Amino acid sequence: MFDNFLLNGSADQVVVLAAGLDGRAFRLTWAAPRGPVRGRAAAGGVADVAVWLPAGLGAVLVVGFVLRSRRRPDPLIDLGLFRDRQFSVAVVTMAQFSVAFFGVMLLFPTYFLLVRGESALAAGLLMPSQGVGALITMPIAGKLADRIGAGRVVLPGLVAS
Repeated sequence: MFDNFLLNGSADQVVVLAAGLDGRAFRLTWAAPRGPVRGRAAAGGVADVAVWLPAGLGAVLVVGFVLRSRRRPDPLIDLGLFRDRQFSVAVVTMAQFSVAFFGVMLLFPTYFLLVRGESALAAGLLMPSQGVGALITMPIAGKLADRIGAGRVVLPGLVAS
């Protein structure tokens, strides 16, 4: 019953998708300035080959994954699901939420350390407030979405955040 539950498709699909997404993630780590190098400006940046080459390779691999998945009888991700407008909007909304929520979880400790001058312990102790806020507001937003519709909750929530 659960033979293909975790992995629907072949291993080559997983490798291509993982390599494509890893190439795109790799560019994000190298795009950040590396700090002063022998008195010059910070090394790295978007124009650096170490940034755009993995990003381009990752994009090519993701496009290759999509094209291959459209032709296979057993795709890893059923791309036909994206024809449904509600599904597509939900995926885009969750992606935006994830970028905002988890991106802030990466940026706040740096802000606390470098801008506010907090210690590592203090920066760590300041972080749970975001999780507590999510813990309180997510069930409320879910009940509101059930009562008045998701469209009237999601858009103001995205604008407010």
